[in-house]
Amino acid sequence: MTESDKNSAERDLDRLMEIFFPNEQTRRQEVIATKTKMVHYTSSEVAVSIIRGKEIWMRNSSLMNDWSEINHGLDCLAAAYNQNHLTNNFSSALDAIRPGLRQRVESHFNSVQDDLKSDTYLTCVSQHLESENSNGRLSMWRAYGGQNGVALVFNSDIFGLKSDVLKAYSSPVVYGTENELAQILLDVTTGVMSNLDWLRSIDEQLIYNCVFQMWRFAALCTKHPGFEEEREWRIVYSPKVSSSEKMQRSVEVVRGIPQIVYKLPLKDFPDEGHIGAQLPQLLDRVIIGPTSHPVAAYRAFVDLLTEAGVDNAHQKVFTSGIPLR
Repeated sequence: MTESDKNSAERDLDRLMEIFFPNEQTRRQEVIATKTKMVHYTSSEVAVSIIRGKEIWMRNSSLMNDWSEINHGLDCLAAAYNQNHLTNNFSSALDAIRPGLRQRVESHFNSVQDDLKSDTYLTCVSQHLESENSNGRLSMWRAYGGQNGVALVFNSDIFGLKSDVLKAYSSPVVYGTENELAQILLDVTTGVMSNLDWLRSIDEQLIYNCVFQMWRFAALCTKHPGFEEEREWRIVYSPKVSSSEKMQRSVEVVRGIPQIVYKLPLKDFPDEGHIGAQLPQLLDRVIIGPTSHPVAAYRAFVDLLTEAGVDNAHQKVFTSGIPLR
């Protein structure tokens, strides 16, 4: 493939993303434009493991705190899709591109729903506010930090990469019910009809993949509106859908439960366009949560970051001023 062909294919993919992922694209562009940081709240033990091992464990969705959210997402998607006025418009729009396209994607999606529940591996981050730079977010300490929580704050440049090397994909969470997904389907329908002639000129498999992935992420990244303050993004890996040799599979014991995890490497793959994932570039700061031993924790994380190659590590570790209760 010539350089011109590669550029043309990339432009086509960008346009397809704008049509089939309008909400996700808008939110991603806002994060990149404003350089909004992302934060991972976790325990001290896990934070040490991430920094020392230079990897993040992705756990099966059935074993995470909010495992039921995939059922919530599937239910909301089905309800939105089955609303009569939406079903007719959306189905007609897909079949206007290629007759029978909607039926083929729908059959495939229905056949893999069990895999979405049993073979999806996740890790989660939240959009971080500058006002939280020193103390973090109390609700997240309570939900994920325990008595010795740590927040790892990451630069968000990596969320703008187009590299496909890890086959692990980030997406903002939609907080809502069928009504929010119904509106997204309406937006997609409008985009399809506005670009119908162009879509008819595109390889059908590309469009098929976009529709399937749109439904997949709607199911995996929809949560109850009561969790909206978390401002969550999910990183999703589904090896039966698409796998990468860079993702190491391993059996680990987490909270006493033996389980399969996939390890997301905090490593650059420059030849494949994956740059900015190494800790010295990726990590903005470490916030030590409410704890009885803040000084000991501070010293430990300064040493850990120094060993990981982070310059001026003492300037990147902060202790939260929120009192321990």
